[in-house]
Amino acid sequence: MYVQTQAWIAGRDPYSEASRLAVWPKEVYAPHPISIEYLAERTGTPVPYFIFSYVPLAPLALLPWPIASASLLLLDFVVFFLVLRTLADLSRMAGLRRMVWYAAALAFAPFYAGMDSNNIAVLAIECGLLALGKAGLRHHALTAFLLVLSFALKPQIGLCFFVYFVLRRYWRVVAQSAIMLIATTALAVLRMQWAHVTWLASYMRDSAFFFHVGGINDFRPENPFDFDLINLQVVLYRLLGSVDGAHVVALAIGALLFAIWLIIFVKPANSPVLLSAGCLCAINLLPVYHRFYDATLLLCPLCWYVANFRWEKLSHRFSLLLWVPFFLPFASFLRAWSEAHPTESWLLGTFVRPAANWSLLALTLFLLLSLNRASARLKPVPKSISASYEF
Repeated sequence: MYVQTQAWIAGRDPYSEASRLAVWPKEVYAPHPISIEYLAERTGTPVPYFIFSYVPLAPLALLPWPIASASLLLLDFVVFFLVLRTLADLSRMAGLRRMVWYAAALAFAPFYAGMDSNNIAVLAIECGLLALGKAGLRHHALTAFLLVLSFALKPQIGLCFFVYFVLRRYWRVVAQSAIMLIATTALAVLRMQWAHVTWLASYMRDSAFFFHVGGINDFRPENPFDFDLINLQVVLYRLLGSVDGAHVVALAIGALLFAIWLIIFVKPANSPVLLSAGCLCAINLLPVYHRFYDATLLLCPLCWYVANFRWEKLSHRFSLLLWVPFFLPFASFLRAWSEAHPTESWLLGTFVRPAANWSLLALTLFLLLSLNRASARLKPVPKSISASYEF
C-alpha cells in the first residue's frame, strides 16, 4: 500500500505493474531481484484496495520507507492503547477486572499478526473501535472522521461499523462521515484525472488476480498458507468441493446470522453496545475474505466478555475454549507444520488447520445467544420512538 500510494501521489496508475516497480523503495532488499512474479507470490501484490484508500495514507507515503514503516507501527500502538482505555470505559470495568482486560488485549494474537506484517487493517480496526467508543460522548465530527478512516483504509472493516451506526440511527455521524467519504473519493479520482491516468481497467484486473489459484489469498488447498484466512470459505470448500458452493453457502450463513442479529438487536430500546457491536464484528468476519489479523475486531466482544465473565457459570467456563486459537501462536505452528508436511489428510485440513475458523463460528453463535439473553431483560422499543434516536 505504501508503494501504490506513492504511485498515486506521483500521478501513476497505482494498480499497474510498471508503476509498482518504478517506485519500489530502494531500502527494501529481497533475496531475489524484484519482479512482478516475486511481488505476486511473496508479498500478495497487487492489492486491489479502492482508490480512496490512498488519500489517508498519503502523509505516510511522503516519508522515506523506514520512517513511514516505523511511524505506522508507532501510530498503531498509540491508537491501540487509546482503544483499550476507551472500550474499558464503555464497559465500566474497574479494578482487577479492568487489569484482566488490559492483559487479555495485550496477549491477543491477531493484533500482533497485523503488526508483524505492518498491515493497515490494524489501524482500520482501531479507528472503527475508537469511533464506537467516542460516539456516545457526542463527539460527532471526530467520530465521523474515525469512521471514514476505518472505511477508507479497509472497506469490509469500516462497513461493519457504518452499518452499526446507521442501525443505531446516529444520523449526524452518518451524514458527516458520508460527506467526508465522498470528498475523499473525489480527491482520489481527481488526482488520476489531472494526471490523465486510466486506472479502472487495471483495478479490475488486479481484483480478479487477487484470488488466483495457489496465491496467498486463495482459500483452496493449493494455497499452503490458507490457514491464515478465517472466513468460512476455507472449511466450506473442503466440505463441498466447489468454489461457487463455498461462496454461496458462506454468504447464506452470513446473511442468516445477520438477520438473526438484526431481529434481536431491534427488540430492546437500548441493547448492550459492546455485545451488540461485537456480534456484528464477529459476523462480519465469516462470509467474506479476512485474514487472521482482521480478528483484531474481536477485541470488541472480548471486552464485553471480560466485563461479564462469571466463573460460576458452566457455559462461561466452556466458552473460554472458543478464544484459545486467538491467544496462541497457532499460525506460526501451522506454518512450520506445512513446510515440514506438504501433504495432509482431509480430516486435518478440514478440522485442525482451520481451528480459528471453527472457533470463530462457534464464538459468533455464543455471542448471539448472549445478546438474545441480554435483550430479553430489556424493554422493547416503544412504537412512538423518534426516528432521530441517538445512543
